[in-house]
Amino acid sequence: MGKREPIDDSPAAAPPQFEGGRAELALRESEARFRSLVELSSDWYWEQDAQFRLIRLEGRHAMQAYSSASELLGKHPWEYPGVVSDSADFDRIRATMMAHQPFRDLEYAFRDQQGYLRYVSVTGEPLMDPNGQFTGYRGTSRDVTARRRAQALVALEHAVTRSLAEADSSREVLKAVMRVICESEQWETAGYFRVEDEAGTARLIVGWNGPDARRATIEYYKGTLDTVVAPGGLLSRVIAAGKPIWIADMNVSQTTWRERVTRTDQRATFSFPVWADG
Repeated sequence: MGKREPIDDSPAAAPPQFEGGRAELALRESEARFRSLVELSSDWYWEQDAQFRLIRLEGRHAMQAYSSASELLGKHPWEYPGVVSDSADFDRIRATMMAHQPFRDLEYAFRDQQGYLRYVSVTGEPLMDPNGQFTGYRGTSRDVTARRRAQALVALEHAVTRSLAEADSSREVLKAVMRVICESEQWETAGYFRVEDEAGTARLIVGWNGPDARRATIEYYKGTLDTVVAPGGLLSRVIAAGKPIWIADMNVSQTTWRERVTRTDQRATFSFPVWADG
């Protein structure tokens, strides 16, 4: 009988295709760990090229604010849809990137597809090739809207309290409260209307225009004090329902303020009832 050679089952004797399969499995496991870490530590991971154009975006929350990644890929951060690029916060991010410096927890704002203001905290580090040449950035981002919103509401409450303490008359109180609310929520104008009768007639008692209101808007509201709004429109609906009403586009709604819509070009409006002693 011939002598059988012993079988060598050591790793070095594994067939090439097995080695390739093991490497592919290790790569998949590494990618899975990477995605898990991104989701635990942030909402999404991103990479930029040497011109600061976005070339990679990953994370389960990455597309909550946009319809697809194509809206962002290939764009500079200051070109992202809805980004508030003229803010001091964004200027700091841009200056740091231009200097090829790392940054941590810098925040900027943008408006999503529904027009809501959202806040993002970003952390990034520059990438260098073996020769020390800058090749881009990589980093992570987190949606911090909820935290910023909570901070804004606390600041708003304090501002309203100070306004109530400093105002000399009920009219000044109303104007001060409208100012701090509108500045916090980025509204252009506000008005307080007194209910005149059961039919829903209302009279403008005091109004407020923000410094960023357009000239046409400011011109329209000049001299509108004591304006009487006839029943049958938005204010009547608020009075009858006793609940807030939000209208995103007054051009397609029933309103008795057609001149206001035409002359100011204001589209969105929010009205709510004020209760006193029930």
